[in-house]
Amino acid sequence: MKKAMLLITIGFVVVTTTVFFVYPYLKYSTPVNLEGVYIRYSEHGFGKEWDTLALYKQEASIDRYRITRRWKYERLLDGQVLSPEYKRTESSIQYLEEERLFVEEETGIRYLYNNRRNELQAGTTIYKKIK
Repeated sequence: MKKAMLLITIGFVVVTTTVFFVYPYLKYSTPVNLEGVYIRYSEHGFGKEWDTLALYKQEASIDRYRITRRWKYERLLDGQVLSPEYKRTESSIQYLEEERLFVEEETGIRYLYNNRRNELQAGTTIYKKIK
């Protein structure tokens, strides 16, 4: 009886440890193809915000992309929606194998790619892939 409980406990510890260390690498592994359009939307007490990222291969290698960001913000002031603000930027991102993430070269923004969900994450901001 004690031997069986000991084996069950050891098995549980081994499985838990394996899942704990292996899962992050499965969840955020190197993407096959990052190209596409990613969007996000947020709404809060100060206004509404739309953000679109378009990524296209910059070079033949899979780890270098051109990123175009289009941003729109509708500011809310005293219950009135002000004229929308627009911003468009272009930059390059490169995959850093040792850190398992993409870094925007001009700004230093770090993006984590989630293969399972087709999402890019920059800090707490999540962009969903639409095409």
